Amino acid sequence: MSQSISWGNLASVSGWVSELRKPPGGRAISAPTQESVVSFDSMPPASDTVPPKKITRVSPTRPEPPRFSAEMRIEERLELLVTWAEEAFSTREVFVTDESGLLIAGLVLDTTHVAASALLLRPMAQLVDIMSDFTGRMSVSTRDGRILSLSRVPSQFGFVAIGIITNEVVEDHHLVDAQSTLESAMGENQ
Repeated sequence: MSQSISWGNLASVSGWVSELRKPPGGRAISAPTQESVVSFDSMPPASDTVPPKKITRVSPTRPEPPRFSAEMRIEERLELLVTWAEEAFSTREVFVTDESGLLIAGLVLDTTHVAASALLLRPMAQLVDIMSDFTGRMSVSTRDGRILSLSRVPSQFGFVAIGIITNEVVEDHHLVDAQSTLESAMGENQ
């Protein structure tokens, strides 16, 4: 039975630790000396340094959401919605999906985003049942660091969602715009 290091012989543990301090070349690593440590006294005072620049987040002007006429076919409305969202969110990956994960409109470079949307829409539906103040919107990070934002709305065809994949988090009031525009495109608040 093997023993943990806490149960081992102290002499063999200290020998093991000294071996760890040796680089592959065999020379031991020494502890830092007083001369090798940088002193804060050698740094210039704060008043001599340049103050940090004020960082302001510039939000590009977003186009107004499209208006849909009752004469437009749903395919035309959804195409107009996707085109608007691509410009409004500075992305080429905008899609509309149903709650089963069927791509209804738009473009995605990675179809797993649509499949993931279907998986996320199910708990979103449950949250609406449990929490009266749940908005039907959520954002999740992908492994590649991008953000998948979903806005879910009811329609005559069941629940549908707009998925927007961006490099930055989309502010909630912009997701509200996407959500209400999807609702209009689906003909629910004409």
